[in-house]
Amino acid sequence: MARNTIQIDRPIQQVFDELLVPENFGEWVVGAKRIRGTSGNWPSEGAQFHHTVGVGPLKIADTTKIEEIEAPERLVLDARAFPVGDARVDLHLVSTPEGSTQVVMVEEVIGGPAKLIPSPLNEGMIYLRNRRSLRRLRRLILRRRS
Repeated sequence: MARNTIQIDRPIQQVFDELLVPENFGEWVVGAKRIRGTSGNWPSEGAQFHHTVGVGPLKIADTTKIEEIEAPERLVLDARAFPVGDARVDLHLVSTPEGSTQVVMVEEVIGGPAKLIPSPLNEGMIYLRNRRSLRRLRRLILRRRS
C-alpha cells in the first residue's frame, strides 16, 4: 500500500469540499482525463462518478464509488479502471494548529491484473503518481479563494 502526505494552506473544510467536486478529480488525479457525470445521491456512500482514465490514446471508461465519508476528515473511494484493476483510496484530512490541512492519501490495489504486479514495484509506481497528484490537488485548492 502506498502512502503519501501533503500540507495545504487552507482550512480542512475547504480542502474536503474541493475533494467532493467530481470534476476536480479530472484536474488533480494523474491519469484522469475527464469526468462524465455522477450517479446516486452524490456525495453520499454508494454514490459514483463516471470517469475516463488513460495515457495518450489508451483510454478506459469506468467509475469511482464512495465507500465511506466522514466529513470533513475522511473520504474512502473504490476506484475502478477495468481491465487494469481496482484500488481503494483512503484520503484522511487533519487540521493543523496553524489552520492548514494535512492530507494523507493511502492507496492499495485490491483487484484486477494490477494486483499481480509485485507489491514493491506496484507501491513505488502508485507512490510516484500520488505524489504528483497531491501536488496538483494543492495547486488546484490554492487557486481558490480561502
